[in-house]
Amino acid sequence: MGTLPTVELSADEAPIKHVAARSRDDVLVRLWIRETNKFQRLTEQEEIAVAQRIEQGDQCARIRFIEANLYLVVAIARKFSSPGLSFLDLVQEGNIGLMKAIDRFDWREGVRFSVTAAWLIRGPILKAVAEQGSTICLPDYAFWNLRKILATRSTLREQLDREPTAADMAAALGMVPETVESLLAVAGATVSLEEPIGDDERAASIEDVIADRSRSSPAQTLQESDRDEEIRSLLATLTEREARVIKMRFGLEADDREYTLREIGRRFQPAIGSEAVRQIERKAIGKLRRRLQTFRPLESRGRRFRRPWRQSWRLQPTQCGDRCR
Repeated sequence: MGTLPTVELSADEAPIKHVAARSRDDVLVRLWIRETNKFQRLTEQEEIAVAQRIEQGDQCARIRFIEANLYLVVAIARKFSSPGLSFLDLVQEGNIGLMKAIDRFDWREGVRFSVTAAWLIRGPILKAVAEQGSTICLPDYAFWNLRKILATRSTLREQLDREPTAADMAAALGMVPETVESLLAVAGATVSLEEPIGDDERAASIEDVIADRSRSSPAQTLQESDRDEEIRSLLATLTEREARVIKMRFGLEADDREYTLREIGRRFQPAIGSEAVRQIERKAIGKLRRRLQTFRPLESRGRRFRRPWRQSWRLQPTQCGDRCR
């Protein structure tokens, strides 16, 4: 692979000396700036003359007008640098706005082209920054609000001689502090999950230490398994019809749907009425409550059933024996 050429900045390239040639993209930026500086800018009278030729359909005059105003795109694009978007990408977006500005330019208004073209060049650049400059794409209104918040934070930091809070910025902008906090939360830089922790490339990555909340933890899986086992053991004490009613009534079937009394009655052969289903449900719930009074939950569940501790001093009717006589 050939080496990149060494490019020295001339005096005309002084406004963008902050672009350092540390990579291939930086060299391409400097080459682009050098090429744009070769085109001579137009005076006010030359602008009018070239614009009149463009109205007559002269494509050479149109190209001359574009080349003479490429410096405007560079001057505007360098004000909106974005870590997620290269400088050349911003220039290309600005060139689209420049060609639209040439089509709309009217030399009869007596205004220089640079005055009317600045807004049309800035529009595509800002749209590209909003849509492509960040991993998290924000709506237009949120993007503009975020820019206002960042500018206000910089101003308040100088005025207050401290880091402004969300309440300070919200009061200055007339916004709600919660909105300021939510926008600042998405303004931070994104980090790859595969990035290693520390300087060692063989070290664990961020992905290895972040919990996957889309899956259940082993403890939660064990707890759910114990709960399902307890429910099955309780339903086994009911009759087939009672267990079926309870499952459909409380969403314990495979579809996890809670059926109404009428829907449950229609599923029986022959069909039964809603009141009959209600009585079956009431009877089954009574059996489960009596069963729970003597049922000891597993320790892994970490919860208590309804008043299980009172059974330690209560005597069942079968245990009274001769004492109650």
